[in-house]
Amino acid sequence: MIDLATAGVDDAVWQLRPDYAACLVTARGVHGGEDLDAYAGAPRLVVADGSESFDAVEGGEIVHTTPKPGEVVWRDDRGVTCRRWNWRQCARTRLTPHTTNAVYACAPPRA
Repeated sequence: MIDLATAGVDDAVWQLRPDYAACLVTARGVHGGEDLDAYAGAPRLVVADGSESFDAVEGGEIVHTTPKPGEVVWRDDRGVTCRRWNWRQCARTRLTPHTTNAVYACAPPRA
């Protein structure tokens, strides 16, 4: 298991540690947590056409990109919330110290 205290995980995730750790242990695969209240509409797993908006944080700055056509992404009514099977999360739905309603996406490892 990952030691969240020393892995550079921010305070928002640390406060949600029991739930986050349960997801890690249960899924033992790729995982991600998002602020459900920041969603516009329901989260859904879709194949991107390449025109969807995706805003990520890189080097402390928000950058605007789009997924590749055919890439499997999580999205809502405003755009892509997570790419690359939970490895790339958008800035809008990330967990923060103000998050009170989190959702976790857990994908099992490949056999």
